[in-house]
Amino acid sequence: MRRRGLACLLLASALAGCLAPADVRTLSEPPLASARLTVHNETLAPKEAVRWVGSTAGDGTNPRWGVGIVPCLMDTCWDPPTACTPANCERIPVRIDAPEAPWAMQDGFLELSVRWPTVFEDWFQTRIEDASGNVVATGRAGYFGPFALTARLDRPAPGAYAAVIVHVSGSHAYEAAIQLETRPMRTPTRDLLPNLVTLPPTDLTFADPPSEGPGYLTVVPSEPLAPTHRALGSRGCATEEAAVQGARRCLRFSNAVGNVGEGPLEIRLAIEQGATSMAGGHFTQRILRSDGSRRDAPGGAAEFHAMHAHWHNAAANEYAVYHYDATTQMRGGLVNHGHKAGVCFADIGLVDLGLPYTAPGHYSGAPCLNPALSNDWYMGLSPNWYDNYYWPLVDQYVEVSGAPDGSYVLCSVTNQDGTLAESDYTDNEACAVFELHGDDVQVVSPEPYHHTPN
Repeated sequence: MRRRGLACLLLASALAGCLAPADVRTLSEPPLASARLTVHNETLAPKEAVRWVGSTAGDGTNPRWGVGIVPCLMDTCWDPPTACTPANCERIPVRIDAPEAPWAMQDGFLELSVRWPTVFEDWFQTRIEDASGNVVATGRAGYFGPFALTARLDRPAPGAYAAVIVHVSGSHAYEAAIQLETRPMRTPTRDLLPNLVTLPPTDLTFADPPSEGPGYLTVVPSEPLAPTHRALGSRGCATEEAAVQGARRCLRFSNAVGNVGEGPLEIRLAIEQGATSMAGGHFTQRILRSDGSRRDAPGGAAEFHAMHAHWHNAAANEYAVYHYDATTQMRGGLVNHGHKAGVCFADIGLVDLGLPYTAPGHYSGAPCLNPALSNDWYMGLSPNWYDNYYWPLVDQYVEVSGAPDGSYVLCSVTNQDGTLAESDYTDNEACAVFELHGDDVQVVSPEPYHHTPN
């Protein structure tokens, strides 16, 4: 089962996502001013959130493992609802009171968010039910490796509801939050820009990447087994990395890029550009404005990645390992840069719970490989969501041959050249300090909430 999970894991970020157009209302005054949400005997004003930790356990198998990639490329791989039982489910009574209803709720929504720390070991379903038990909102996620789900009920009527969290498979504790939210205000008229951030790298390892099994869509050659890597005299390196790129000692890691801005990140590649991207195609960044209009800006060069079978944004990421002085906590000289720079964005996990505008728009990975769904290839990140590139993926490494035992720091920078428009360019780097003893890697700085199992 673990090998099958890792095979799926390798595909987890091979696809990007789709963005549904935001519904920007015409209100200029603050909505939801008088609305109140009661959860766990606590009454909340709009934008306040109740957070808690749940510890149910799933008794099934992750339903996505048996679906296959083709239905997901057609955006039809959603699993059927799982029954709520005392062992696997949490049902939380919720009440909305809005004295100025229905006006008070016409620009708001009720949002249930759940996130968990590992991928493929755990799987959840979320939904919101009305007082009669009818499902009025369902959490959705893409096929490949999400760490979170949100269910959002638009313009809820005052009254009683239930927030339902079903633990389908796995046993890890999860975090959840419920809140009343509102869309960005229309005035003043402005760009609703993303704000890209990088989470500290995780899962630092010299482990050999496992076999990919069948290649993506069976048209990309599969990755041979780990003994082939070692036969080339490498440690922690995939065959392509060792044979083509000359890598011999690969420090692998998982890396997450998030968006904590007011608006989504959306980047598109026209079909005619994609046909020539290896010769210099370019993405367009589509920027949403608060009045409902959109404008386009240059979005960076497009590079086709054969092993991932999709187009990367070449300006999106940069990795580097530096020497580190643990006494002064100062970064020293450069050891080496990472080979891989491009990424293909999708909503995988929540940066935090209780933040605004967290409805996922890029939950499906299909349009990055199937432009027939949208007449172009596109990808992006919704506000408060991050994408995670897992350590077994090809090119997810920094070559550190010759680095002796000692203290180092691995840093990830997103949008390093400022190619993508965003609201803040000062928070684009995050680092992980680690100790190196032979092939043993010990991370000594705190890691983010998410974690990819070995």
